[in-house]
Amino acid sequence: MPYLIAQAHPLEIYNKALPDNLLKMDGTPFLQRLISTAISLGFIIGAVIFFFMLIHGAIMWITSRGDAGGHPVKDPGPLVMAKKQITSALIGLAILLSIYAIIRLVGNIFTIDLFNFEIPTLT
Repeated sequence: MPYLIAQAHPLEIYNKALPDNLLKMDGTPFLQRLISTAISLGFIIGAVIFFFMLIHGAIMWITSRGDAGGHPVKDPGPLVMAKKQITSALIGLAILLSIYAIIRLVGNIFTIDLFNFEIPTLT
């Protein structure tokens, strides 16, 4: 008696949290969109973190009332801590802008736009 082999149908699993246009993408378009979105989202998150660190440092500076504290290394006062917070925020912004410039420079040299990334297909 011959064995009957049922045809395998791929299961369609959908995530209802994802938009319909994302569900209909194959691997390559999905990866292109994922890379572009991750880079853009990273810059947005970095800018938000910079903003809140700067505001927090400014509030620390205002509430320090000029108290520089005792020894600057062993016992830094609130004013020293506020200055360090603002300095750290500005260094973070400089790093973020440097990364943006490097991405644009590499994109111009290799003619790749990572913000609208496209993976070439073989024909």
